[in-house]
Amino acid sequence: MTDPCNPLCDNCAIDASAEVNIEGDAEMGMQSNGRRKMVYVKGESVFTEGSQPSGVFCLKKGKVKIHKTGSHKKEQILRFAREGQLLGTRALIRNEYYTSSATTIEGSVLCFIPKHEFLAKLGKDDDLKAFVLSNLSNNLKLAEDKITQLSISSVGQRLAIIILRLIEVYGFEEDGRTVAIELTREEMANLVGAANETTIRLLSSFKRKGLILLNGRKLTVINAADLAKLAIATS
Repeated sequence: MTDPCNPLCDNCAIDASAEVNIEGDAEMGMQSNGRRKMVYVKGESVFTEGSQPSGVFCLKKGKVKIHKTGSHKKEQILRFAREGQLLGTRALIRNEYYTSSATTIEGSVLCFIPKHEFLAKLGKDDDLKAFVLSNLSNNLKLAEDKITQLSISSVGQRLAIIILRLIEVYGFEEDGRTVAIELTREEMANLVGAANETTIRLLSSFKRKGLILLNGRKLTVINAADLAKLAIATS
């Protein structure tokens, strides 16, 4: 699901093809007005918590998770980015270090926009200002929702909410039922805010109830209506 409203994509010569060699570290492709085409393999870091931004990234193709490192070096996934979204804007605008990390969860293509170009365009482009403000507001809402869910929702409710959220961000594969993202059980548990064993047990329960099917890392939604009811049910 591509976000078509990113003003930085207007007349951008950076395409979404992965035509450069992507073995090893992220490869830089062609340049356009200071922009760089970055091609990443699965599991590669786009930027890391505590480092200093020198520009922003636009996700042209693929999937990226935004995450922090918690206690005992445990990863905490904050959200996922979809194609067309900008990454790293808050840290750049506030002139601070990244407070989270971005890592690809499949082969991805990103466009790197240097700081001087982004800030210059931001200062005179009202559409870009509105886009960035909307993006930052949405991220804040996701953080608030997660805090609320951890406080008042059962683990089962949170799992249902996460599945629906993944559908909202990435949609379905061609069959119209399989969620178009593959996550490990550990990543699912991380999103839900529960132990791996608890999350695996709940996924199996959802499967027995006819809500979902599981095939490796693929999750197919069988009964979206009941899943939605479970997500909004009172404890």
